[in-house]
Amino acid sequence: MNNVSIVPTSSFHLDELADNMRPADLKEIWCLSKRKTRDTLQMSVDISARVDTCLIDGSVAAVWGIAPFASFGIPWMLGTPLINAHPKVLIAESKRQLRLMLNDYDHLQQWVDIRNKASVRWLKKLGFTFHEAIPYGMDGELFYPFEYRKHV
Repeated sequence: MNNVSIVPTSSFHLDELADNMRPADLKEIWCLSKRKTRDTLQMSVDISARVDTCLIDGSVAAVWGIAPFASFGIPWMLGTPLINAHPKVLIAESKRQLRLMLNDYDHLQQWVDIRNKASVRWLKKLGFTFHEAIPYGMDGELFYPFEYRKHV
């Protein structure tokens, strides 16, 4: 049995994530920012209302947060290959985090690189609604807009 814990994100966690991020997540953030991975992570943390880290056996599996924007929240999650090795942990914790986000926001909205197949599958499994892919990256890469609206 693995030891799973959710903790507030520290600079150490961001360093570990930047050094071990899944290749698809690295490509996605590069397409969106053209900045160094660690700088992009810090920017994401700085604009977020809440950020947490999922540790599995003491190692960073994923970091996620939610950034407020106008009347909705922008959820984000970036992971290491460790999260792929523990899909049940990812789904269970993602459902819990989604419920927490929906306590603060009735509408969540974000974009995902169409080539990031694992993230697309995960988001669909969580119940996000996907829209037609549009050019969204710095060089016109295609991204799916996706959203989740709280059921009232």
